[in-house]
Amino acid sequence: MKKIALLLLGISFCVVSYAKDSSCTDDGYLSFQDKKNQSVESLEKILKKDPNDLECAVGLVNMYLKKGDVSKGFKLLMEIYKKNPEFIKSKKISKIVHVAQYITELEKKAKEENKPKYWNMLGTNYYKMGVFKEAAECYKKSLKLDPTQIEPKLNLSICLSRTGQKYRALENLMEILKKDKDNFYANYYVGKILKYQIGDKQKAKTYLEKALKLCKQNKKNLEKELYDMYIKDLTNELRD
Repeated sequence: MKKIALLLLGISFCVVSYAKDSSCTDDGYLSFQDKKNQSVESLEKILKKDPNDLECAVGLVNMYLKKGDVSKGFKLLMEIYKKNPEFIKSKKISKIVHVAQYITELEKKAKEENKPKYWNMLGTNYYKMGVFKEAAECYKKSLKLDPTQIEPKLNLSICLSRTGQKYRALENLMEILKKDKDNFYANYYVGKILKYQIGDKQKAKTYLEKALKLCKQNKKNLEKELYDMYIKDLTNELRD
């Protein structure tokens, strides 16, 4: 049984306006918080008027990331970094520049090549960051190119489940089980979703029992730590 990663990974120039000349001083930034729903919009308007206001740009990056718009945030961060790397290096956000660069380049490659391999890589990276919405979109693009893939379909199901789309997640998992009724991961996640998100404990028990049986049968194909984790988890689930 193949282990599926359970998805927990310039040139400087003279800037006209940043830091002390920025519209986003501490007081100015705090004033945006009075209208949180408009804060991103407000910063976008400021940047449209003055693209060199790097303080506002960094504030906008942070807001994008907090909202889960990781792709947008990373792209903007790389734009700022290319304009003035020294400015970014002086900020706390500099710690994620290497991640932003990797994801931005991977996304560009996925769009240019349009191959399942790169969409899957991008999706897995988003998953590890907990950005399930964007991860799901990547897996969908991969599956559109090759609908026969099992692992991306499993990963998509988990993402859908994590974003509250429990019935769509179940639908995807059931499609896998129609082709392979002995797929351990599909049985495992169907059981979990039925028990905790649908509330059908009786039906969930059937799938969890099947998953436990399959796990024991495939012990040699799982790493010991992973095997022990599933056995313990499934035993506890069926004890309830």
